[in-house]
Amino acid sequence: RLMADPGKLKEFRAREKAAAEAAARAAAADTSTESWYVRSKQLKDKFLTSRIQSINLKDGTRVAAPWQYRNCAMGGRHTEKEYPESNISMQESMFLPLSAKTYEDAQEMTVKLQSRLKEIIESAPGAKVMGVGLEGGIAPYIDKEPSDKIPEQRMWRFMRQAILDCEYTPGVDVAIALDPACSELENMYREETGQMDSVGMYRFWRDKSKLDMSRDDILNLYKEAMEAGIPILSIEDGFGEMDHQGWKNMMKELGDKIFIIGDDLVTTKDSNI
Repeated sequence: RLMADPGKLKEFRAREKAAAEAAARAAAADTSTESWYVRSKQLKDKFLTSRIQSINLKDGTRVAAPWQYRNCAMGGRHTEKEYPESNISMQESMFLPLSAKTYEDAQEMTVKLQSRLKEIIESAPGAKVMGVGLEGGIAPYIDKEPSDKIPEQRMWRFMRQAILDCEYTPGVDVAIALDPACSELENMYREETGQMDSVGMYRFWRDKSKLDMSRDDILNLYKEAMEAGIPILSIEDGFGEMDHQGWKNMMKELGDKIFIIGDDLVTTKDSNI
């Protein structure tokens, strides 16, 4: 190995050492004693009242650049055909740059974060990048750790580690947004169990364990991630289109803390609208 690829192992070790040092500095810079579960509301308010950048044109028109959501880790239907070996069932996980001053800064930050996430996955035991999904995010295979129910939980930890390794503070410089596209998980539960009238049950069909979760389990998954320090600020399609009770529960538990976005809920079914 050393003869075939001279210097690469040394480069790898130097890169990982630099990342660990950056992560330590970023962690030390975070002096907050409150959990992300408590702090998220402050960031939600910031998103509602400000933008990354605004300029005034010569005719007096004011133009504002919206906050960035960059799709970086993908699964579900968006990678199923191209990378069937990937075991991520939830569709999209995104980085949200919070401390970017300009649109260009945001682009640089998210490219850096996705590149580091790829390095983390490829160097972690039992994990690898299969390729690039339909919307530009990486499609990984990730073995669960003993405390995990689904591989997505480890992937979210990898995303948080990427934030630290790039010397950003989670929840201060960068947050995370999810688009699980849970209608697909609900549909797969119906199809694979034959319970076509089922509402509120979800199957993580891409993982070999094919774990089933109830609406309460899904909500607890989000809450536990936030309580564990995963800086989730936005969840889109966190429940299936027909699971109105799931949406009500999430609004009650998280509606004042994060953005809850209903894309499939309100764009594909007239009766919901």
